[in-house]
Amino acid sequence: MKTPIRFLAMLFGPLLLVAGGERAHASAFGPPSADTVKIDLSANSITTNTTATLTVTVTRRNGAPETDGTVLSATVSPPTLGSIAGSGASGAASGSSALSGGVATFVFVANNTPGNATITVSLPPANGHPNTVTTKVAIAVTHGDGNNPNLKATPSTVTLPQNLVGAGPYFGSPYMAEVQVEWRGLITGQLLNGKINVAASPVGSIAFSMLDDPTTPWVGQTKTPPTAEGNEFLTELGSGTVNVTAGIGTIFVHAGANTGPATLTLTAVDPETNRTISSQIAVNVITPPGANLPTTLTLSQGAGGVYIKDSNGPQSKLVTATVNNIYGTPAIAASGVDNVQFDIVGPSGTDAQLFGISAGGFPQIGASVKTATGAGGANVYLLAGNTQGPVQIRATVDAYDGDVGNGVTIPLTATTTVVVSDGRLYSLTITSPMVNAIAVNGITPSGGSSSTVNGVTLPLQPDATYSLTVSAIGTDRQGNPVLPGTEIRFGLIDGPQDPGFNASCNGLGAFQICGAQGNPQPGAVYFSAPDGRFKTTGGGGGPGDTLIVFGKQAHGAPAGNDDLESALPITGVASDTQLFTLFPFNRNDTTGTSMLPGPLPYVIGRATIGNINSPAATDSSGAATVTGTATTKLNYPVSKLGRSVAIWAQGTGPDTANRDANGNPTTRLVTDAIVTVYPAVADLSVSASPNPITGNITLPVTVCVVDALRVPIPGMRFNFSFSDLGAGSGTVDGIDTAGWTQNATDASGCVAAMVTTQGIAGSGGSGGGSSGKPTLTFVAAGYSAGSSASVAIPITAGGNLVLLASPTALGGAGGNVSLTLLSSNGKPVPGAQLTGSCTGDTVSLSSGPGTTDSNGRTSASISASLDTYGTAGSGSCTFATASGSPTVTVNLKGVNLCLTDPTNAACTSGGTGGGGSGNVLTITLTTGAGTNTAQVTVSGVPQFSPAPTCSVSSASATKTCTFTIPTSVTSVGLSSNPGTGTWGGACSGSTGTPQTVAIAGATTCTATYP
Repeated sequence: MKTPIRFLAMLFGPLLLVAGGERAHASAFGPPSADTVKIDLSANSITTNTTATLTVTVTRRNGAPETDGTVLSATVSPPTLGSIAGSGASGAASGSSALSGGVATFVFVANNTPGNATITVSLPPANGHPNTVTTKVAIAVTHGDGNNPNLKATPSTVTLPQNLVGAGPYFGSPYMAEVQVEWRGLITGQLLNGKINVAASPVGSIAFSMLDDPTTPWVGQTKTPPTAEGNEFLTELGSGTVNVTAGIGTIFVHAGANTGPATLTLTAVDPETNRTISSQIAVNVITPPGANLPTTLTLSQGAGGVYIKDSNGPQSKLVTATVNNIYGTPAIAASGVDNVQFDIVGPSGTDAQLFGISAGGFPQIGASVKTATGAGGANVYLLAGNTQGPVQIRATVDAYDGDVGNGVTIPLTATTTVVVSDGRLYSLTITSPMVNAIAVNGITPSGGSSSTVNGVTLPLQPDATYSLTVSAIGTDRQGNPVLPGTEIRFGLIDGPQDPGFNASCNGLGAFQICGAQGNPQPGAVYFSAPDGRFKTTGGGGGPGDTLIVFGKQAHGAPAGNDDLESALPITGVASDTQLFTLFPFNRNDTTGTSMLPGPLPYVIGRATIGNINSPAATDSSGAATVTGTATTKLNYPVSKLGRSVAIWAQGTGPDTANRDANGNPTTRLVTDAIVTVYPAVADLSVSASPNPITGNITLPVTVCVVDALRVPIPGMRFNFSFSDLGAGSGTVDGIDTAGWTQNATDASGCVAAMVTTQGIAGSGGSGGGSSGKPTLTFVAAGYSAGSSASVAIPITAGGNLVLLASPTALGGAGGNVSLTLLSSNGKPVPGAQLTGSCTGDTVSLSSGPGTTDSNGRTSASISASLDTYGTAGSGSCTFATASGSPTVTVNLKGVNLCLTDPTNAACTSGGTGGGGSGNVLTITLTTGAGTNTAQVTVSGVPQFSPAPTCSVSSASATKTCTFTIPTSVTSVGLSSNPGTGTWGGACSGSTGTPQTVAIAGATTCTATYP
């Protein structure tokens, strides 16, 4: 065995020697030497959020480059300091890069944490070397500005003035800065395309926008007013993306209203390494020099009066100085600086003082104090003394440096006057609310309740009386509200009155004992009137009656007699022109100079219809704001609506012109009186019959008025006017063109007016015709034409037949209608067959019309059921001759039953009245061409009385009704008339079969008729 071995050694030995001769030190059987890996860093130290390039060169043992495509890998330790990326890296915390010409490139991306990092580059086994070769290099990461140089913003710092005026973006704006962003690849350094993310913080200080995209339309340009919608330059953002083209992006930074440092942060994902890089733009929003100096100064006062020391009212008042800068925003004082000085500048000798807190926090009291403004201005309090009268306060600021503590160089001043008073009664004025002023009274048994429907308070059982809220506002001699708790007495007289509502005295309603030449004796109990009929008119006056004297100009009295406005009990009547009162009249010398009374209006009477609650105290409601108002209720029966009533309010105040032996003011009676009527519940409704009327004849027209609860209103005269008469003319009760009806409405709320027209021609025609339709309009007092309290009556010209209906308006139950057919000259037309048709749910003709008789008359009966819960129904019936002309229409209007029966379940728990809670039942009726009327009745709901219905009264129509079923009801019954239809939804079968429908939520049934 030895011989073969020696033989092999001799055979191969020279060959092995030759192979190992390349490296003299190589063992005949050892591995090849490793490649050389060399790392070159672009920088041995970089700042946070920046990059460094690693160039790695790999050479074989013979100095030749290692094979192309050999992949090197690199890692960073610790990984918190940054990441490494090579060409083709996937974005993990390590990277790889392939050799090309023996060279590979890596990029080290530093994080925001400083420290010393070690980068290890690994070469896998190559060129026969069996092991991985690693080479390490150290790099230092130091604190930087956080900006990556491959995402570069120019400029990187921006200073802008605060935008207090709210100016929008525009080129050249001082509140805008343009920033250019350059974006390059981390490895190649090439300029990139794409989108970068931008975010502003805080958004109260800055926002940004970008170049407008021409491919998106500016849709807001055509709006009124124009908006920024669709225009990227005008649209200010807090965050968003910005386009970068050829490595350049443009950002517009906009200042907001808030000052201070702000940051615009840019981030982008590098497409070469898939790493996120960022940069920041530092923005400082500043207040421009001098911008916070004062430019305007105003003074304001707190609400309410201020009263002398030791009175029962507020004895201090807040005074506020509002100081604004050039932007119109508050000029807030610098810390520790007093920028407002308050001074009492008049009158001389006032004992009022000011109280305020200085900028240093020290309280001050006196005639002059200094303080500082905050966001709400600068405040001081005026402290009242013992002296009444106006106190003038001046505020001063320094427009030079905003500091009044170092003197005032450029003063800005403002003044205000605070009136200090004693709060004792000097003047009274009666008033009443315009909205929700009337309450409907009733008998409310134990457990009873009331409700409010359409703004009207309704009791459970109305007692046919109304109550009107009446208030009297009292002021003291200086014009402040009187002190809370001041007693005000109220009273009224409402008789004797003319039964026909005829006025005996101008402006004094229908009172009978009245006049315009009253002569009260100042300081005495004697009253006389040359035009008096104290004993002989209206049954005469006597002891216990009340004399009201109107001394104010607003009541028709001559100037200078306000102090003689009086309401005094009568103790005796000496004659028709002389009487005596229980208390003396005021002296009429509140100015210190006695005024001789002029002839004054007066009225004498007593309360026979209504009453008024008395006395009442001012500000008894406890409201925070003192108004000096005393409130009470005027109560009256609905049967006396429209009757005149004189109301007075009276209190006691000081008479400073007359003092007692101790020098104290004596007392005087302070009175205000008005004449009004017992009002109805708005809105009124006026109707007239006949309507229309025949022209060129004389005929009576009945005009009626009711209030919102359909209560007739007696004693009302209507204002009338003619329009579009052309060459014609018209009178009402003998009065031409326009005026008032001669008579007032009677107890039924109606009055007959005699209407005469002449020369009325057809509208738009020749022969003196008008371009419009001749019309006569009646309007209730206090209302305007076109309102519900007016009625317009067309006047039919000659040449055609005229069809009249009486009445032309009916209530919700319908009624009988008289129809009259006349020729154009007013003569009856007999033997004409009339027809009629009706519209509206439940409205139909139960009989007639027939053929006109010798007087041109026939009749018809209309049936309806329009008085419903929740909403009043309405409808109409139109009558005509067989030829279809002329026509006349009768309108029907129901009543919302919730107004008179508010506790019905249909008002409080659902039903046709709506409201309440429960499950909703919806019923839809649809009629075809062969069905004119249809009705579905809902039963089985104890709370619904009577049972509600859903109905339709014409062919080819649809009606939907909703009912709120109380939750205590689990099923209801539905019955239909007619029975020729088909049920649908939760119902099924023929409508001839009544349905029992389970109610457990929203439920719908339909009924369809042929």
